[in-house]
Amino acid sequence: MITELYLKNYKSFLERKIEFSPLTVLSGMNASGKSSVIQAIRMIQKSCGDGLGDPRLDDHVSPNQLKTKLTKDDYYHLSLTKDSKDYSTEARSIGSDSYEYASDDGQRKKDLACISYISADRLGPKNQLPAGNASEIADVGVNGEYAIAFLDKFRYSKVLESLRLNADSVNLFDNVNAWLSVISKGTLLSYENNQSQNAYFPAYDGISPSETGFGLSFTLPVIIALLYNDEKKSERIVMIENPEAHLHPAAQTSLGLLIALAAASGKQVIIETHSDHIIDGIRIATKQNKIHSSDVKIHFFKRNSFEEETSIETPELYQDGRLSFWPEGFFDQSLKDKALLARKN
Repeated sequence: MITELYLKNYKSFLERKIEFSPLTVLSGMNASGKSSVIQAIRMIQKSCGDGLGDPRLDDHVSPNQLKTKLTKDDYYHLSLTKDSKDYSTEARSIGSDSYEYASDDGQRKKDLACISYISADRLGPKNQLPAGNASEIADVGVNGEYAIAFLDKFRYSKVLESLRLNADSVNLFDNVNAWLSVISKGTLLSYENNQSQNAYFPAYDGISPSETGFGLSFTLPVIIALLYNDEKKSERIVMIENPEAHLHPAAQTSLGLLIALAAASGKQVIIETHSDHIIDGIRIATKQNKIHSSDVKIHFFKRNSFEEETSIETPELYQDGRLSFWPEGFFDQSLKDKALLARKN
């Protein structure tokens, strides 16, 4: 399990340690640093995985984009602690044309291979999804592009009892459908594999995804990743951006419950969310003793301007679902709006 992330001279962080739990929630204002935290973990994973030391992701151009503008230092450093081992990457001499990277040995790739990531930019409704190479597919894909291929590959894998909605439904495919039905009542996923096109053709109640809206397609890879239990590996870490995308409030709360159940089952879950309903689902799961409050961390990120560094507040979650305090701007907008509407002219 990842227990700590250390950021130095990185984006909106001068120097910051962030603690992680089995379930870690990153929330707060736009452009406050939430996504930067997930990017930092991915960069460390990449730099340790390819053996080249270059941590830049696909949308990164130069180290100057990653180093904070709040200091004149010409380097940034990222490190995480997982299972009492440290993994790091850094860029040096960023102010010159001869910048260089330093990172851990690429042979440690297997130590971070358990981390999977689902982007906020995942695919919407697609009537055709790639089959890929089944032997190489290890997760649903960054954009959810291998959701059906992964589901087909592990269709009959056993889902942990604590994550089943129906005790008689054991395999992954049946449980994915059970949770999809919670998200959209009565929905049943099916798919066909066209080997000549090396593609899968999904359908919801026999209807093509393009005719069913965005919610189901956006949520499908999230549900699969949360339910899947890798019996060959003792650990799996799932990072999800905006799991609530395109879902109505009740479905968001149900998804928050599933997120909590997955974390309580032994999977480490890290989410970035703007949804109070997702957090409510987690709080309800805590109140119902489906996850222990000590296994949940909720970090609220705030940044008043681009000339300031990010600040983080971490209210304590009590077992009854209450928070020790509510940071300003922490999902209180509906109350402010209601106060304005109730005000007499």
